[in-house]
Amino acid sequence: MDAVISFLFLAVTLAISGVLQPGPMTALVISQSIRHGIKEGVKVSIAPIITDGPIILLVIFLLSKFSDSNTLIGIISLLGAIYLTYLAYGNLTVKVTKLTTKNVSPQSFKKGILTNALNPAPYLFWLTLGAAMLSKASQIAPWMPFVYLLVAYGTLVGGYAALAFLAGKFSKMLESKVYIWIIRIMGVALGIFGITFFIRALHLLKVLS
Repeated sequence: MDAVISFLFLAVTLAISGVLQPGPMTALVISQSIRHGIKEGVKVSIAPIITDGPIILLVIFLLSKFSDSNTLIGIISLLGAIYLTYLAYGNLTVKVTKLTTKNVSPQSFKKGILTNALNPAPYLFWLTLGAAMLSKASQIAPWMPFVYLLVAYGTLVGGYAALAFLAGKFSKMLESKVYIWIIRIMGVALGIFGITFFIRALHLLKVLS
């Protein structure tokens, strides 16, 4: 049970970090909410469910074909650790940014799908850390990968929707130091999980016994 709780905590942490860290989707959610209203920002938040599906299916297929290879899973875990470290560094070094609503057109749902589909971050995530998360989930229990996806995307979409509400109602809050420190605290958590993934990779690769 402790392993399940710890794993789901990591899933939630990753999703929240993805929402809070400045990026194309976060910027679009905020911009659409401020310029066109909260409803338009929420429409953008649904996009990852649609665009990430094919990538996840590809990763699941590859994992099912090579699930018995500790070396491959170890390499994936190592890539996941590197990606976690990259996310942690990004969170810890984030600066205060001014929100902008320039050059943002309507049609929020379509805009969100295009933005996420053309964003390299989901591909990088699922081919490295996401694959490692699915692999680790399958080791906990056969049903755990499905719970992971449900929790991760529930948190991601819910987080973007909450961000849309905050942007629509309290846009100045998103430029405050409190927001920056929340991101940095999430960065510390990601760094800790990065260390655990690195240790797991070393065990799988038989560098550590």
